[in-house]
Amino acid sequence: MALWIRITQDNGKPYHWNPETHAVSWTLDESQIGSLWIAEKNGDATYYWNKRTRETTWDIPTQRSSAPPVPPPPQTPTSQNSFEGLGHSRPSAGWQFTVKQGSTGVEVEGNDEAAPNPQEAHSAEFHEGFDDALNAWVEVESDAGQLYYWNYRRMVSVVSLPQGEHLSWRARRCEGNYYYTACDTGQSCWTIKDMPSFDLTKCLANRTSGIKIEPGAALVLNGLVENSEFNNHVCTVTGFHLNRVVVMLPQCLGSECLAVRAEKLQPLPPGSIVEFTNLSQTNLNGEIATVEKYDPSQSRYHVRLRDGSVKSVTGIKVLPRSRCWDLDVGLSSPWLQWRKEQTCLFIDSEGNHRRYSVHLPLNFSQANKATKGKTQCAWPMIFYLHGSGGCSSFFTHSKKTLRSNGLQFAASHFVIVSPSCDWTWQETPRPWILELANTLRAAHWIDHRRIYLTGCSMGGMSTWEIAAARPDIFAAIAPVAGHHRPEREDGIARSIGDKPVFIVHSMHDETCPARLEEPLWNKLVEHGNRQMVINLAPAIDHCSMYERTYCDDTTLYSWLLSHRL
Repeated sequence: MALWIRITQDNGKPYHWNPETHAVSWTLDESQIGSLWIAEKNGDATYYWNKRTRETTWDIPTQRSSAPPVPPPPQTPTSQNSFEGLGHSRPSAGWQFTVKQGSTGVEVEGNDEAAPNPQEAHSAEFHEGFDDALNAWVEVESDAGQLYYWNYRRMVSVVSLPQGEHLSWRARRCEGNYYYTACDTGQSCWTIKDMPSFDLTKCLANRTSGIKIEPGAALVLNGLVENSEFNNHVCTVTGFHLNRVVVMLPQCLGSECLAVRAEKLQPLPPGSIVEFTNLSQTNLNGEIATVEKYDPSQSRYHVRLRDGSVKSVTGIKVLPRSRCWDLDVGLSSPWLQWRKEQTCLFIDSEGNHRRYSVHLPLNFSQANKATKGKTQCAWPMIFYLHGSGGCSSFFTHSKKTLRSNGLQFAASHFVIVSPSCDWTWQETPRPWILELANTLRAAHWIDHRRIYLTGCSMGGMSTWEIAAARPDIFAAIAPVAGHHRPEREDGIARSIGDKPVFIVHSMHDETCPARLEEPLWNKLVEHGNRQMVINLAPAIDHCSMYERTYCDDTTLYSWLLSHRL
């Protein structure tokens, strides 16, 4: 079993090369492949990504020092603080823009952050630092019958076993108590050596007064510090372990299981959406209702049904529902298809119905099948905002662009979310956009540290505004042919600070003239931004900016993937 690199010729026909033996083959049997890397062109340079692990590198993936060198990424031009009177030269092909400040955005410097990596175990306020934590994974069956994996040394529970770590024990109940079976010997015991003891009284000692925490209870997470992406997310209690409460997030977010302290749980706030379950009045089971208030004296929710009636129920009689109402992560395709993005409903905090589109990576299902359900890839996400009167979907600009290098790359490497922007270029973006982004970043299949915001025309304007409102959510932003109100310049620059920014504009743009955006660029420099990249072209009209930026080349995407929170 050897390492092979798949290289595609200019005519589109691929062949395979072994960098250690220098053997070349048109076809390979699976038994010959130990590790398969794909060679991809990025301008004049070539990078490599591993088909199984999603690792990406600029270096040829081999230990042999005799391997030929990889062409280096383009050099960084000298930074400038003024953009007036700059000359421009248009490349003959590929990326149409000339960088005028900052780096070219294609330098990854050998790191592996430029492609989807397997999900690192989500946790909630857990403690690290045990050398033998790899041997401390326990498969647990919760009171609700849900399997999850718990590390009793790291104090973390996850829905999938992290890649590279192995299962040591299986925990099952007998007469209300857990016993443990060793996976290697099959022997069972009531306790595991060095496992901390569990005290339910201590576990619940610091809970908020009036909250009844029991298996099946519907609650909301709040006050997490290390894992703030889970704050304000609804959850269901599934059990208890080692002075922690085990909760599960909604199914559309990946049914993530977390072990949290009791004080991090609060009653569902007013406006939360719930579904009735296990009621004696069986005709109401499955009905949808909205939380009106929580009565701490009786530990009961008052919920309003769609007919206007109000019912009082305990927390175990309702299932909390995600505001991403009908998102289905089982709907993915192995190739990019016209108008095949998933159109979804999002219910905002005021109960309004909003629409957005989701495109899962082309190998989303295959990546999960390859791990046999033991782990799940966490993909970077692009949040795309369309222009005024434009399409609401990133991939529906035109049918011919689906075959472009840029869109094919984006479809393979990102989760793409395209909200239907229901405002005009003269208005401020609606708050529900940030509510949607905040909801999705808790999904098990999204890397919350690699969420990127971009948009074209009105969407470019909105990119500035939304990033300024919540700079903590986005790892980097890319406004394209943007426009915004001059009175907002200083506030935007101050809020964005040193956030990585990839600006794309044309000097020929008469709809959103570059000269009107230059004051904002200069203000970003004044406020200490050293991670801004400005890409300018001399003769591209406004309506062509989408294709020139997102379709012709992968430069933008490579730059985004080089940044993370």
